[in-house]
Amino acid sequence: MTAEKKENESLTFEENIAKLNEIVKLMESDQLTLNELTSNYIQALGLIDSLHEQIDQAKQQIEAVQQKRSQ
Repeated sequence: MTAEKKENESLTFEENIAKLNEIVKLMESDQLTLNELTSNYIQALGLIDSLHEQIDQAKQQIEAVQQKRSQ
């Protein structure tokens, strides 16, 4: 696991969204070099992966609560 992925996972869902929004704004600014765009794109993909994992965890927690309530 990369250090960046660990950092993304330690952030809250909202912090990851904010970070992703910052990257999107930067990429839309037309002021980045190709290398910077590529780096930001890769970082954005890592954030998206972390967000998916956080959503999956929340979904599992909700399903567990619903299952307990239905018993």
